[in-house]
Amino acid sequence: MTELGDKLKAARREKGLSLDDLQQITKIQKRYLVAIEEGNYSVMPGKFYTRAFIKQYAEAVDVDSAQLFADFDSEVPESQQEVVEQEQSRARKKATPLTTHSVGGQSSTRNRFFDVLPKILIAVFILFILFIIWYFVFARGNDKTVETPNDSEQTVKVKDDTGSSTKKSDDSSKDKDSAEKKKSR
Repeated sequence: MTELGDKLKAARREKGLSLDDLQQITKIQKRYLVAIEEGNYSVMPGKFYTRAFIKQYAEAVDVDSAQLFADFDSEVPESQQEVVEQEQSRARKKATPLTTHSVGGQSSTRNRFFDVLPKILIAVFILFILFIIWYFVFARGNDKTVETPNDSEQTVKVKDDTGSSTKKSDDSSKDKDSAEKKKSR
């Protein structure tokens, strides 16, 4: 056991807390709490977590964590180097290309597709809106200017001895012709 672990264990017992109680309060696994009390920091997931867990443990048992780190600085592993390594690791992950390799070794284009899918949907939606606007402004406007054929026009075929000829007339001229024929009789 270390002096740091002894001090934290004594503070925990003074508060009447078991390791299980402390686990529920801090949400730190019991094996890590035991490792802190025993000074076995090699069990911890990393130096950064070691310092964070010790701080959380100290705050749960009402011990000043800043003073604790100052008093037992030689016992607590330094986490500065690990923090820098974690930041560099994150930067490398961001710089990697979009294609990743799955366990089977195949490139994963599925992730790339799901990254681009929202952009595609937005573009399709915008195009749809533009089409609707175009339709109501231009396409429907052209329907009003289209001339409809006059229903009164008729094509009349007249056969005479010389051949056939086609005469185009409308109902009004037809009525005039029939009126003239009646007058001449």
